[in-house]
Amino acid sequence: MKILRTLGFIFSGVGLVLLIATVLVVDHTNRFMKNAKTAPGVVVDLRLGTVSGSSTTRSHHPVVRYTPEGQEAVEFVSSFGSSPPRYKKGDAVTVRYDPESPYRGRIDGFWGTWFPTVILGGLTALFGIPGLTLLIIFYRAKAREEWLRLHGRIISTDFQ
Repeated sequence: MKILRTLGFIFSGVGLVLLIATVLVVDHTNRFMKNAKTAPGVVVDLRLGTVSGSSTTRSHHPVVRYTPEGQEAVEFVSSFGSSPPRYKKGDAVTVRYDPESPYRGRIDGFWGTWFPTVILGGLTALFGIPGLTLLIIFYRAKAREEWLRLHGRIISTDFQ
């Protein structure tokens, strides 16, 4: 029974930390989207990078060139890569960027914007739901045991 409680606290604790991280990432993304401007861009190259934890799997990160409002052309490498490549050289894309820091643009789209939130939210559920479930099971069993101590009837029997 103690293992249920311990695992419940560990999983719930990790889930809580991930929930806080998810809320912070959602807040950061919402503030970015509120202040961001859009501009047309074009994929000028694809950078090859390794997927973390793997020496053989490669992801293709698009290099995008666009012109922020009232400035010269800017290039950035998208932090979201894929294998196989989602874009090819010459593809037109819409870029969202912070006017104060145009080198940190993002390709406008669900995955380019919300990928970190989806991953953190999934991990939050993966740890938080089992953790809370284990704690509920533990405390309900403890409450039942306490109820039986107060209201139950002792039965004396011989096993055969």
